[in-house]
Amino acid sequence: MKTDFVLNLQQTLAQYLEPSDLLDAILALLPQLGADFGSVVAQTGDGSIYFRSSLPGQEDLVGPAGRRFARKLLAEGLEGRVLRSGQPEVVEDLSADPRRYRAAYLIDGCHGAVLLPFALPRLKGGGLLILGSERPAAFSAENLPLLQAVARHIGFALESTLLYCIQRDSTAQLRLINEVSRAATSILNINLMLSTVAQAIQRSFGFYNVRIYRQQPDAPLTLAALTDLRGRTVLPAREAPAPSPFVERAVAQSRTLVANDAKADPAYTPPPEGRKIRSCLAIPIKLGAKIVGAMELDSTRLDAFPPSLVAAMETLCDQLAVAMENALLYDELNQTINELLALNRITQSVSATLDFQQTLTLIARHVTAMLNVAATSVVLRDDDAGEVWFAAAWGEGAEAVLNRRLSLGEGIVGWVALHGKPLIVPNVWDDPRFYPEMDRQSG
Repeated sequence: MKTDFVLNLQQTLAQYLEPSDLLDAILALLPQLGADFGSVVAQTGDGSIYFRSSLPGQEDLVGPAGRRFARKLLAEGLEGRVLRSGQPEVVEDLSADPRRYRAAYLIDGCHGAVLLPFALPRLKGGGLLILGSERPAAFSAENLPLLQAVARHIGFALESTLLYCIQRDSTAQLRLINEVSRAATSILNINLMLSTVAQAIQRSFGFYNVRIYRQQPDAPLTLAALTDLRGRTVLPAREAPAPSPFVERAVAQSRTLVANDAKADPAYTPPPEGRKIRSCLAIPIKLGAKIVGAMELDSTRLDAFPPSLVAAMETLCDQLAVAMENALLYDELNQTINELLALNRITQSVSATLDFQQTLTLIARHVTAMLNVAATSVVLRDDDAGEVWFAAAWGEGAEAVLNRRLSLGEGIVGWVALHGKPLIVPNVWDDPRFYPEMDRQSG
């Protein structure tokens, strides 16, 4: 290896802006360093692990499996000792070294080795460049000055790439949070606001699915907005798909759940359409201790949700909780105003006529419009005849029921007239008091 190789190394590695590409490029340089294989492992202050290896038995350890293996190396193996000491170490035969981490799936193909620590000061972490050879004693102390220089350049390049990714992701996250804040303050329709937020998240990060749920009092968690991989936003119909077990568990436990390797995570149960999902994030949307909804993000990539992104999404959900509450308060206020206006219109209409039948019909018509129901009837009690009669009707089947009479206590309306109590019936066909003949005649 020549000195000019070391001098050009930083320029060579500076072109890689993704950590995975940079790690692959480092391993590709190993033959020029006199190594048959090797590995790079790094850990930052927030606990993030970066690992790539071509050592025998480690080539396929990538993604979450690779990080789990790297944590074991740093906790139990020679690698961790070297990293903590900050001093390089030359090993004549790594396969025979008792300090080496051992596992059944590892192959004793690496003999001569050198372990070279490097620092990641701005990320409050560090890492190792490990060079291995099929030959024992392939490296010596004479090689250390140049190899340490290589390790320092690799550490600098890796730190720069990671800082770039953090800055890039932070910019996207801040842009998204700002967009959500604007939507939350300018859109007072809650369904439109949630759909706008879901679309903004999908556009910023390209997730496979973005789902936002609402949690209303005494009601199950219901889907309010869904944006798919193509950026299409769907306002769910009445028969919206049920929440996944993963997001239901997050709501039940009132905490964020992350599955960065969904298939290997026992806490994650994929939905029927979730075969492509590799990572999932579920966050309860909380206003204080009250859960008002939940957000579920799916990705087709492993490790799609690093700690920084999870924290940003939690901040976004905090903003969303306030926005949802404001939108609900606006809806309630708007509904109250509309009801008062409708009652005022009814009062004006009733006051404008002295005809009793016309007054009852006006009341039925205005109530039908105000409540947005299919039909309204005004039923009066005739104590002399022991009956109730449909004095006015408006809407579907109105002509069929107008002036019809039932015995006092007959049917649901007769029961209400007899007992003088209001009644809400979720499904009249399940109520034994229901009089189906009237329904058939009115259509």
